[in-house]
Amino acid sequence: MVCSTVLSSSTWSRAFYLMILSTSFQLRWRLEASGGGVRAPGESVHLSCQGYGLRLAGVWWYRQAPGGHLKWLSDISTSSYVRSSPEVEGRVKGSRDDSRSIISLSLHNLRPEDSAHYFCAFHTGTGNPADL
Repeated sequence: MVCSTVLSSSTWSRAFYLMILSTSFQLRWRLEASGGGVRAPGESVHLSCQGYGLRLAGVWWYRQAPGGHLKWLSDISTSSYVRSSPEVEGRVKGSRDDSRSIISLSLHNLRPEDSAHYFCAFHTGTGNPADL
């Protein structure tokens, strides 16, 4: 399951995306993303994804710059262990609140190259994580 939010260097506008998955025309899961907004270089941004009706296991964050490829940014394990790519290492903090199914990512000391569309992907603990 993937949800996304946007950080754009030209507009840095707020973005809110909602993905609804249904089975037999009945709402079973919902994933919401929030965060983003206008930020100056050196500032921080806080992004979060919240799942409803989901058992969250591993969570991955990706980003895609305008005209660029999707790149892995960070992931957080069920034990809250956070790994990050070298380009954001030392500037990223991940957290999870399993009681509310919220996964958060904070990126500090923003740089122009951080301008991108950000995605979170959840593994619900079932199926093949390679299918995400």
